[in-house]
Amino acid sequence: MLVFVYSFILCFLLLKVLKPVLMKISLDIPNKRSSHKFSKPTGGGLAFAIIDIILSVVNGNFFKLAFIPLLSVSFLDDVFKISSISRYGFHIFTAMIIVLNSTIYSINNINFQSLFIFLLILKIIYFLFLVFFITAIINFVNFMDGIDGLVAGCILAILIAAISNNVNNLIPLILAAFLVFNWQPAKIFMGDAGSTYLAVVYSDVIFKLPNLSDSISFLMMGIPLLGDALITVLRRLIAGKNIFKAHRDHLYQRLVLAGWQHYQVSLIYIVSTISLAFVYKLFGFLMLLVTSIFILFFGICLDKKYAKKLT
Repeated sequence: MLVFVYSFILCFLLLKVLKPVLMKISLDIPNKRSSHKFSKPTGGGLAFAIIDIILSVVNGNFFKLAFIPLLSVSFLDDVFKISSISRYGFHIFTAMIIVLNSTIYSINNINFQSLFIFLLILKIIYFLFLVFFITAIINFVNFMDGIDGLVAGCILAILIAAISNNVNNLIPLILAAFLVFNWQPAKIFMGDAGSTYLAVVYSDVIFKLPNLSDSISFLMMGIPLLGDALITVLRRLIAGKNIFKAHRDHLYQRLVLAGWQHYQVSLIYIVSTISLAFVYKLFGFLMLLVTSIFILFFGICLDKKYAKKLT
């Protein structure tokens, strides 16, 4: 228990130190697509990521060292802006490491001497699909990091559920300390450094769970985040819009544009995520599936009745 208390305090103190530095080198200046009105330091996710990696190593978990390249390029993007192609290369690299060290996919299961060539091809296709799947999660979580407390709150709820599922992860209270700074009115943004790091930690949890049912369940807990991002991408594709161009078409963005406060929108997404976690823990997969459908329907109702209309 003490390690969680220490991690909370360490993150809080590091954010205090980092904030004035980020004000000078990584200032998020609002533009016409922003959901904020005032300039704020970004890249604050570096604090909880660094502490999480250090504490993981101290506790004998060296795997998270593999996330450092992605964390580094994401922070550089917060400061200098890196090309999307370069960033995506690091997404792929990190996703490959997660897949190769997962319970869902194991390269050791291949018997090269007795395996037919078409089965080997299927194994390769499966590997590439899983890598693409993780890069999609990374980008979807990044897309959703646009208002105070939204991503941090939702991922925090999922990671707490993961602890109760016997997943050894030290980050929840570290992230809770960041949320103190990130809740409306935010004093600091997590930036790409934070959103991509949380996305790979979330992906790693999904891919490390002991059975496929648990993995799918934890993926479904992310429906408030991932569902909004996926539906928005599909809508833009159908409308012939560039899905890689910055926009304000997400439901959470259009609720803010309609006059909702950041904390109101964030609470809807966070409470929805917590509800999914509780339903899964108390009632199992089938009720989780039913609840997921209900939450998607609830999101559609919010879209139709309250959100600013798409242009």
